[in-house]
Amino acid sequence: FPYTTLFRSLLQPIPWTAKPALQFTHEQYERLKAVSKGTAWYYASIMAYRTGARRSDVFMLKWEHVDLDNLVIRYVPFKSRKTGRYATCPIQAGGDLHEVLKELNQCRDPRPHWNQFVCSELAMKYPVHGNGILDGSVIVGFKKLCVQIGAPHLTFHKLRNSFMARLVNGGVPFAQARQITGL
Repeated sequence: FPYTTLFRSLLQPIPWTAKPALQFTHEQYERLKAVSKGTAWYYASIMAYRTGARRSDVFMLKWEHVDLDNLVIRYVPFKSRKTGRYATCPIQAGGDLHEVLKELNQCRDPRPHWNQFVCSELAMKYPVHGNGILDGSVIVGFKKLCVQIGAPHLTFHKLRNSFMARLVNGGVPFAQARQITGL
């Protein structure tokens, strides 16, 4: 068959070298917290780094999903809403996530509708209808923080990757990691 040679060449493995996944080091995370203190990015960075939540879930998290008494956040992630699988994230008592959630709870947005969101400032920036693509200024805002800490190659999603890497490296079984992140 004359096409055999052509098909074999198409089926040959492509040479590929795996690159280590980019993630935030603990030092970069601490610097990110320092430069974002006093902004909505402070909460967003802590939430993503400590729970592995995606940007959509960080921005749209509602207080009904946060249980500060039992130290748990339980929500259906935006990307897995069709399956209805919950993400169940523990909160470390006295940790940075616990402290920022308590602080945000004390100064909730007084306006109806917006007071249900953990961070109304971020919720207002997230497109509820349509394709979920954020205004470029939101992405640029986080990128500027990464440049300030000397890590211009990192993105908001790398906070999620960093969380997953810490789970896996810490010996957490994949099934449990899926439950925490709602994969």
